Amino acid sequence: MKGTLMGDIKKSSNGQALKGGQQDQKGLDTKETEIKGMESSKIAGLSQEAGDTKAESYQKVDQDLDNHVLNHLEVRYGEWIPPERLTEERQRLAQIRRKEALQQDLAEKFSDLSQQEREAVLGYCSGDERHIERNIQTPSTLLHERLHGLSHPEAKRVLGNHLYEGITEDLATQNPEFFLKLKDMGECYPENRETVTILKARVPESALYEAYFKGDDSRIRGFVDHDLGEGTWAHVKDLLEQAERGNQEALHEARKILKQNRWGS
Repeated sequence: MKGTLMGDIKKSSNGQALKGGQQDQKGLDTKETEIKGMESSKIAGLSQEAGDTKAESYQKVDQDLDNHVLNHLEVRYGEWIPPERLTEERQRLAQIRRKEALQQDLAEKFSDLSQQEREAVLGYCSGDERHIERNIQTPSTLLHERLHGLSHPEAKRVLGNHLYEGITEDLATQNPEFFLKLKDMGECYPENRETVTILKARVPESALYEAYFKGDDSRIRGFVDHDLGEGTWAHVKDLLEQAERGNQEALHEARKILKQNRWGS
């Protein structure tokens, strides 16, 4: 179970390239939150009174969407995810809320985030809850956050945040039935996904699944080190960690290494 936010968020770029977990998610990477028993009046960001049929309708639609997302993920990735993790994730609450309600919640819980940083957040994981903004991207954001919940507890550590978020969004985009792509709609984690695309040209996709869902990056390391020399995978991950702290040169160097031909020729 994830007890902290751990950067398990989805952000909109609004047409600008995201810097994948650098300064724009500093508060979400470190803070812990104890959110237990969220009041029913806050579900979907609605002011709900007893018998409010509009709020009940929203909740019914939200629950149906969430069940559909989880069922889809179980069918598509069930061979990689232990049944007990799927069961646990189904018990975690998805809070789909209006933008104003989500932004107020972020402002109260993460006061060190700027308004611009908060407004980039479309959803995040918090303990046993997944918080999602209600908008045209709700299905894809919900898919992204549910993937976080279904990932192995060690996935972020073995992959590093840059690849962890990149793989999460890459997996999400492989399910187009949950995406409505409109003109000028900003991409999420484009820089992270670009790195993942480069890595996928070097290793089998199943190796990424093993790291993400099983917490085991040994096959990625095996392929990369076999082609580029022992210790290369560890070096690449170190460079990507530097990139997460704002070092763009480290990001370029990591990609350059991964693009090399066998043995660096």
